[in-house]
Amino acid sequence: MKKVLLGLALAAMAAVVVAHVSSAQEGGEDDYMAQYMKAIAPGPHHKAFEKRVGEWDAVIKLWAGGPGSEPMESQGKCTYELVLDGRFLKQQMEGTIMGMPFVGMGVSGFDKTSGKHTSYWIDSMGTQSVYSEGECSDNCMIESYHFTTTDPVMKTESEVRMVVNTKDANNHVFEWYMKIGEEYVKTMEIVYTRAGTE
Repeated sequence: MKKVLLGLALAAMAAVVVAHVSSAQEGGEDDYMAQYMKAIAPGPHHKAFEKRVGEWDAVIKLWAGGPGSEPMESQGKCTYELVLDGRFLKQQMEGTIMGMPFVGMGVSGFDKTSGKHTSYWIDSMGTQSVYSEGECSDNCMIESYHFTTTDPVMKTESEVRMVVNTKDANNHVFEWYMKIGEEYVKTMEIVYTRAGTE
């Protein structure tokens, strides 16, 4: 995995060098660098992540029995911090799910090149790495992501939609929907309240 990531990083750097050299040969080196620095600078989408920086208490609801069933409820704690000069939002979480200890971490961002919000997540409930893309609305108070997941036992694929709804400076809600048949059904909800504000 490290070799793959290193290879991707080197490929990206090589692309920048090639573009830089090509631009310099055409006499536009200063113009290219000015545009490049603007292209990689954090923007309004990244600034929106500031609303979640800090420590949070979480109430986790899981509908393991399907639609209409009573949810299993547990508690958790979460910390968000901005990293890499505000380009990404790092999340670390711990708690319990289905009576088992749970630890997870993720990185959210906004790719100015593709115009997509991105999210990368790993946790102690499995060995899969989840990468999803999406968009935001309402001045980035609502973020929506989508991806395809694979059941670790049955090996069947399912479409997933995730929504992060920022209510205000002290409250946001994460919702997880799985596509069952032709409809998306909510199977998990996490209500976050900023620590010390209850």
